[in-house]
Amino acid sequence: MDDGRLFANAYVNFNDDGRSYQIRSTLRQEDRSRTMGVQLQHASAVGSGLALRYGADLQRVVPRTGGTLHGANEDDDDITQLGGYVSALARLTPSLDLVAALRGDHHNRLADFVVSPRAGLVFRPGDAHAVRLTFNRASSTPVAADLFLDLDNGPLVEGYPLRVRAAGGLHPYTFAHGCGGLGDLCMHSPFTGATALPTDATVLWSAVQALAQGAVDGVPAPTAAAVPTHLGVFDVASGAVRPVAPDEVTDIPAARRSLTSSIEMGYRGQLTRRLTASVDVARPAWVTSR
Repeated sequence: MDDGRLFANAYVNFNDDGRSYQIRSTLRQEDRSRTMGVQLQHASAVGSGLALRYGADLQRVVPRTGGTLHGANEDDDDITQLGGYVSALARLTPSLDLVAALRGDHHNRLADFVVSPRAGLVFRPGDAHAVRLTFNRASSTPVAADLFLDLDNGPLVEGYPLRVRAAGGLHPYTFAHGCGGLGDLCMHSPFTGATALPTDATVLWSAVQALAQGAVDGVPAPTAAAVPTHLGVFDVASGAVRPVAPDEVTDIPAARRSLTSSIEMGYRGQLTRRLTASVDVARPAWVTSR
């Protein structure tokens, strides 16, 4: 509904992935998620020099992946976002306008409330010319997959208990320290369960003997000097391992909201009846997280 001053809108989006499969694992993928939203907006004038526009919107995302995409998060992955805003256009002088806006947003999964301001001046030296200077800050939030993805892509190498898993960032990932080895980092192995081990391959010699099924019986256990351990990041796409230093292994923060700020200056004018010119200059936008 839109009568010029009052605007109202409600919508529901339905996903249907049809017959989809993961390319790497050939496992069935299901996505029948729902997105529902409501928008309300109203405009009014205060005297002859101030125009206001204000409103609110509510969005709810209900993922339904049958455990194929969100895995263990399937029953706890709903998202609710609520936002409100007000904008104003004030005529300061016959040739100078002030444009200002303020928006607030709450995300139930990020447990935050963020305020996004916008302000600008528009100067019109003549009827056919306008110069503007604006500052704007906008926020963007992670989508459901960024937060809740829990996807098993099968074994890294067929026949071995190392698996490739894609995971969302609802919670941070931390690396344990205090086990000795490289950079005092701890490592985990599928051969030893949940036990934290020093980053030293030789501590798994007994597991190697078990896998070899007697082929290395009688071979003395190697030393860390004879069989050194190196840290690396495995690139699934290329199949290569990139070496990394121990101090490069840092904790990965949880997914967060991004704030993008920008400053712009522009000119637009009617030079002749058939020629319009427009020039815009902007400081490169800077992005922060919170």
